[in-house]
Parts: sequence; C-alpha cells; structure tokens
Amino acid sequence: TFHSKDIEKAIRLYSAALDLADEHNNSNLIEVSLTNLASLYVISKRHISNDLLQRIELSARQDTVYGYHTLTDVSLLKNHIDSARYYLELAKAHTTDICDMAELQYTAYHIEAQAKNFEKATDNVHRYIYLNDSIMRSNMQFSAGMVERDYFKERTKFAQYRMKNRTVWEIAIAAATFFIIGIAWYIVRQRLRMQRDRTNHYLLLTEKANSEYKALTERVKEQQTTESYLRGLAASRFDIVDKLGKTYYERENTTSQQSVIFNEVKQIIT
Repeated sequence: TFHSKDIEKAIRLYSAALDLADEHNNSNLIEVSLTNLASLYVISKRHISNDLLQRIELSARQDTVYGYHTLTDVSLLKNHIDSARYYLELAKAHTTDICDMAELQYTAYHIEAQAKNFEKATDNVHRYIYLNDSIMRSNMQFSAGMVERDYFKERTKFAQYRMKNRTVWEIAIAAATFFIIGIAWYIVRQRLRMQRDRTNHYLLLTEKANSEYKALTERVKEQQTTESYLRGLAASRFDIVDKLGKTYYERENTTSQQSVIFNEVKQIIT
C-alpha cells in the first residue's frame, strides 16, 4: 500500500495493525507499525497526535539505522530541522545498504523542503531518483540473472534428459541390432546346417545308388555267367544225348534194350 502511494489507506492499515499488536502484545509488529506511521505522517504532512508522536519517539532504538531514521521523522514532525539533520547523519553512518541510503536521501529531501532550502531539496531528490534507479536496475539485473540462471538450469536439465534419453535409445537400438544379428546368424546357421544335411543325404543316396548299381551289375554279370554256363552245360548234355542217340538209337535194338538205354540216358542227363 505504501508503494502504491495510497497514503491515507496505509495510515489506516498501520493504525489497525498497531491496535492489533497492542491487543496481542506483539512487540515486533508494534515497532514496525510505529516506524512506518512516522514515515507516512512525514510524507502526508498530516497532523499527528502528541500521544502517538511521543510513543513513536520512545519506541525508536538509538543504535540502528531504523531507530535513527524514526527519530529523524519524529524531529520533522516536531519541525525540529537541526535535530532531524543530526539524526539523519547518524542514520547514514549506520548503513551501507543502497535501499536504506535511498530512503534516507528521500527523508533529506523532506528536511530541506520543510526548511525552505529548495536548492538542497532538489539536489537530494535527484540523488534519491539516481539511487532508486540504481536499485531498480540492480533488481532488474538480479531478476534477469535469476531468470537466466533458471533458464540455463532448465536447459541443463533438458540437455541431461536428452542425453539420458539418447543413451537409453542408443542402448535399446544397439541391443535390438545385436538381437537381429543374432537371429539372422542363427537362421543362416540353421539353413547352412540343413543344406549340409541335405547334401550329405543326397551324397549318401548317390553312394547307395552306386552301390546298388554295382551290385546289380555284378548280379547281372553273375546271371549272364550262370546263363552262359547253363547254356554250355545244356549244349554239352545235348551233345552227349545226340552222341548217345546216334550210338544207341540208330542201332537196331530190342524193346528191352531200348528201355535200358533210355534209363541210362535219363540217368546221365539228370
């Protein structure tokens, strides 16, 4: 509310906060409420009650920049310009923070403006604007740095995720490749084995056929030899019969003699 320049609303809210802090005996909230009320009354130039002003003065600690700043505001509200300048210098001596220095420079502007020293007031307000711009630029740079840091952090995470995902995919592809190569090698090996078995089977059948052919040839040769032998034997027997026939049948024999000759021929043939 203070930074939105709604001073009246800010005074009401800090007054309500002070009442609530008194009700709950919250010393930290009491100190913060009184300090901010002092600054708000200085900025708004509204009349402040003596009781509240005295309470603000008693609450100010004289060993911190905030305490001296509050005493500076109290002196301004009392229109004690010299006291305000004194406490302002003490406050400046107790701080190195640029934000506190900007607030003190703004208070210095109010002191010189209230003292009708407009040249110094202008100089102080210029310094306040310069410090405030520096703070804004610093905050913007800090915010940009935080955004850039978060960006690079997220980018690094994304790169790590991509690398991890890429590694997983590379492993999966390599595993699939080796698996396919293994399957192909197994199939080729099985086909080669089957081809070798078929070739061996064909060779075995060929050898068996050759053996059977040779055996058949031998049997045919043996059969031909046997047939030749039998034909020779039959021819020799027929020659014998022919000779016997010529010897015995061409002679004039009796029936009993022919019977005897027949039996002898039969016995010779068989």
